[in-house]
Amino acid sequence: MPPAIGIVVLTLFAVGCVEEGPAEPTPPPPIVGPYTLTVEASAVCRLPVSRFVWEVEATSSGTATAAGETVVLRATLPGGDATLDLSLTANLESRLSGTVAARSAPFDNEDLRVTLTGQIRGTVTVGSAGRGQVLDGGYNGTISLAPADAVDLRASGSCTAADHRLLLAPR
Repeated sequence: MPPAIGIVVLTLFAVGCVEEGPAEPTPPPPIVGPYTLTVEASAVCRLPVSRFVWEVEATSSGTATAAGETVVLRATLPGGDATLDLSLTANLESRLSGTVAARSAPFDNEDLRVTLTGQIRGTVTVGSAGRGQVLDGGYNGTISLAPADAVDLRASGSCTAADHRLLLAPR
């Protein structure tokens, strides 16, 4: 093969092997407005109720647009009722972390109240109408149940686990 053809072939091969750099991260979609928050107890828990659902209102401090920036997200019961308080931060890569706290919060069981304390982790993805949602949320903490008038917030059971689930979906 003549040297000129060899150089052309080598050049074409080198051009075909050029790697593109990583794509720029996309800022997480906003988590603002009415949402449904669901907490599901770990399979290891032996509680009389294992699924808790609330309608919450979410607010956000803005949008993370550069590496190192975070957005503060908060969800409470309607009217800013912090009996249930979800406080999260999300970064440019849409990873979120934070806490959930509830003290004797009502849910869809009229006889019981739930108390939650623990850490949240997950990923913000695009939900309906372009709003953010969390479908893979993990909750590492305690779920305690008691009648509404009980002094002991664990009177009807308590479970601490690292693999409870948390979902936050737009309504």
